[in-house]
Amino acid sequence: MKSTKRIPHSILLSAVLAFLLICGLSGCGQTSGEGQSLSSAGPENAGALQQESSGSSAKESESAAGGAAVGEENGSAASSGTAASGHTSDRSQTTVLEITVEGETERVPATLYTGSGYSIYIPDEGWKVGTGENSVSWTSTDNDRVRFSVTSVTGKTSGEALTGFVSGSGFVFEDLQGGGYGDPLFGRNENDDILAVMSAESAETSESTEKDDTVFLISWTYPAEAEEGFGARLAQITDTFERSR
Repeated sequence: MKSTKRIPHSILLSAVLAFLLICGLSGCGQTSGEGQSLSSAGPENAGALQQESSGSSAKESESAAGGAAVGEENGSAASSGTAASGHTSDRSQTTVLEITVEGETERVPATLYTGSGYSIYIPDEGWKVGTGENSVSWTSTDNDRVRFSVTSVTGKTSGEALTGFVSGSGFVFEDLQGGGYGDPLFGRNENDDILAVMSAESAETSESTEKDDTVFLISWTYPAEAEEGFGARLAQITDTFERSR
């Protein structure tokens, strides 16, 4: 009877280690998704996939950077728009004027007009604006004989500015006393139109207690027969004039 030979333990251990090594080299373990994609693509496509992946990341970074740049640009534009829409006057930009005509109160929507050194509320409808060298005027769209204006005069006193305006107006003024703000002078011409004018000196600036030498002349004209209508409206519209501070 032949005896059975036993395999030494050292040989069995070597065999097991060899099996485990072969299994590890053949990819028995799990790999990452990207590693599987590159491996399954084959050598000829692995480089292309790697380049595509890198390109996609670069595009995403470029897109994010571009979005940030656009956001900054839009933010600057918004700030500039806000700064540009800022007003020199602290008065409300719109209002409703309550104008009393023959005992009846009219509610008239108006928008603030800001000139150089002054502001005044102008009704939203019924007036067309015109500009001169040193003046801005508004004429009624219903009657071109009805108008009002603001004229700036520099280098003269209030009295001198009024005298110059009156003498060149073509209107006859019987009383030249007064003429200050809130106390207009009234004249009449041969067409029986009425001209009212008053002066307003420039206000003191916030940086100095000294006044500049600008005088504003606020004037309005209307037919004598319209004194109770247009005359009353114009007096109340021009009363919204204010010098800038």
